[in-house]
Amino acid sequence: MQRLLLEDKWKKTISNQDLDIIEKVFNQTKTAEENEQIRIVPIRFAVNHRKDLLCITLIHNYAETNVDLTKVEINIRKNDEILASHLFEENRLQLDAKTSMPWTFIFPEDVIGKHDISGELSIDINYWKND
Repeated sequence: MQRLLLEDKWKKTISNQDLDIIEKVFNQTKTAEENEQIRIVPIRFAVNHRKDLLCITLIHNYAETNVDLTKVEINIRKNDEILASHLFEENRLQLDAKTSMPWTFIFPEDVIGKHDISGELSIDINYWKND
């Protein structure tokens, strides 16, 4: 059974309203599609004071094994066009089997360019397995 996990930092800082949103998204997306192992669900996009794009997501590991996402490429798409693509390397991004976890990816301003990051957006994830 899929379970929702929050990092300690999230537990200390998340508002009740944001937690409710994450739990709602989790309940709506906790069941995998056929043969689906990893899914990243966008929750919200925001721009910080440095004009970086914050991409708040829920990452599902539907697999029966742990997954290492310490090196991932995230693409933000709108109507099949890639608006932003960035390689993230984060040692903490590892998910146990059957676990979902919220995560914020921060896209530097120069990666976004002049694209309109609004409307219906989707996210692709590419990750490398460590041997």
